[in-house]
Amino acid sequence: MITLSQAIESAFQAFAQGQYDRAEWMANQALQQTPNDPVLLNLLGSVHYQRGNWQEALVHYLAATEVNPNDAEAFNNLGVTLIAIARWPEAIAVLQTAIKLDPAYAMAYFNLGNALQRCDRLAAAQAAYEDALQLNPQHAPIYSNLGHLHHTLGNSEAALRYFRQAVQCDPHSATAHLNLANVLQEKGNLEAALLQYEQAAQLQPQNPLILFNLGQLYQALGDPALAQTYYHLTLQLDSRHGAAHDALGMLLASQGQFQLAIAHLQQAIAFQPNSAKAYHHLGLLWRETNAPEGAIACFQQSLRLDPDLAEVSWDLAQTYLAIGQWQAGFAAMESRWQAPSYLVRQIPQHRKIPRWDGKQSLRGKTLLLWTEQLQPLLFLRFLPLLLQGLEKHLIKPELFPAGSNTKMARSKSSSAKQDIKIVLECDRAWFEFLAASLTIAPYVTQIIPKGNKLPTCDLQAPIASLPHLLYCSVLPPFMPIALPDSSIKNRINDTSNVVNSNRIGIIWSNRFSNHKLDLSCHSNANDTAKNSIPLTQLLAALPLGNWISLQPNLMDTERELLNQHQMEILPEPADGLAWALEWAKAIAPLRGLLTVDCELAHLAANLGKSVWLLLPFSCHWAWGSDLLENTQDHVSYHGESINNDSYQNEAEKNWYPQVYCLRQSQPGDWSAVLEAINHLPV
Repeated sequence: MITLSQAIESAFQAFAQGQYDRAEWMANQALQQTPNDPVLLNLLGSVHYQRGNWQEALVHYLAATEVNPNDAEAFNNLGVTLIAIARWPEAIAVLQTAIKLDPAYAMAYFNLGNALQRCDRLAAAQAAYEDALQLNPQHAPIYSNLGHLHHTLGNSEAALRYFRQAVQCDPHSATAHLNLANVLQEKGNLEAALLQYEQAAQLQPQNPLILFNLGQLYQALGDPALAQTYYHLTLQLDSRHGAAHDALGMLLASQGQFQLAIAHLQQAIAFQPNSAKAYHHLGLLWRETNAPEGAIACFQQSLRLDPDLAEVSWDLAQTYLAIGQWQAGFAAMESRWQAPSYLVRQIPQHRKIPRWDGKQSLRGKTLLLWTEQLQPLLFLRFLPLLLQGLEKHLIKPELFPAGSNTKMARSKSSSAKQDIKIVLECDRAWFEFLAASLTIAPYVTQIIPKGNKLPTCDLQAPIASLPHLLYCSVLPPFMPIALPDSSIKNRINDTSNVVNSNRIGIIWSNRFSNHKLDLSCHSNANDTAKNSIPLTQLLAALPLGNWISLQPNLMDTERELLNQHQMEILPEPADGLAWALEWAKAIAPLRGLLTVDCELAHLAANLGKSVWLLLPFSCHWAWGSDLLENTQDHVSYHGESINNDSYQNEAEKNWYPQVYCLRQSQPGDWSAVLEAINHLPV
């Protein structure tokens, strides 16, 4: 039979070796001889703590402190357990007792700092960590926690300094290398971060968090293949790693593998049902695959989980608009002023002038409307509504009966114009075009290019907010832009009006280096590659006709190819106030435009020209979400053979009349669109 001292010694040896079952058995054997031994009670508490049995650990630590109220170690262990079960205020009191009992107890200060940080008492937590550091300057976790604290406070340089010291104290700590790598990556020092991640991976090659972070880093470095490899390795080790499913899904989506991407996003949600980010990403994929109902459901769930995600509201708005839910879409579009991806391109302007909220009377007022990154021509049709003097600005279909036109709208607003002054501030490139417009003149008192001094204005609003401010649930009639003959001078070499009137311009890539506007309202949807067709494929598909290239920023190879086909090339206008007007002069004599989604598509549409629009599978909301269907015999719009009548039916679904949308039948596949070009009534 073993003695009491042997039983206690064996219990501690087993605990040190991680043999928790044997340690528990030996400690219980010893307790039979000394039922209230605080050392054994403390040991049993530690056994249960290591197993994650917090309540059992709590019972034994409490018993140890009751038997020996002067045992600082027992109070420290009790405090750590209270932290584990989120009873942080109690943990703080218990750990302060441990420090009173042993003022040189470094780990008690360290744990006190942890409890204080959980309670957001960051200054007190920092003081506790620094006290711990004074007592034990070689303890790497103290430096790590100080690094996390300063990172929370936004002091990235201090965080970096503490994480470096943690690595110096314990170069064999994978966690220390991981923390340092994370901050280096945040600061954009990707190569240094890669070195730290690799060292962490060498120390813990089976750690899924390290492998996942390596995947994130390689993706940031522009190496999607390696990123994908590390995401797969992460999931091999932890198939329930929701963030890895999310990241891999979005990476696959960027490669056009949408079905597989959606499957991974659905897995991400299954393992992280409270992840607003995962629902947002799945919504983006549903939208990209023309499944607006699924997209809306995901965006709404994301907002239920985190109502402050402006980016999600922004994407929800685009989806509503794509299916013609105008009022909901324009209301949600106001979230753009909180969305970081939009604010990096456009910040609110004229904040010193009171914002018009749509409710204040405009009678006798001067209202400044200003354009932003959004395509300004989209919103000109809402100008007449401002001058109708509607008390509640409720737009009803009967206000715009079928066949209503711009002349009718002008007559309705003539009296209101005497009471309301509208100043329109526009991008400098659009100034001369808008200033020359006969259509806009009845509604706008003054047009000013951005950067010029403004007159005194009572109220201001971005023009893209007009649909929301006017509570639009249906669209007002299209208002084509009319220019005086004196403003139109043919820029095309052939001066024959007969020839020019039959000519059709072509644009195959959205490469507008200057004055580029945000047509898509989302950072990824207006990608140039997505909105581009290889010129060789387009030329091969063009039927016989009188074509002219309006493509800006031509590549040398493209210029050579056009010359081989003896196609005239129209040079891009110079920068300046007349940029858009010069393009209008080029488009005005043409029959129409065959183009990808770009600024000139909107310009030609507003000039009343026929526009054959070559669209990716998922596109800008103004073009709707109908799919181009391909059959064995012909290309059709939902069963209707392509002819002028079916084109007219399609045009009625779009933001502009005389815009005929040819959409991809599969993401990234232009074959159906190119086949449809052969059937164009040109």
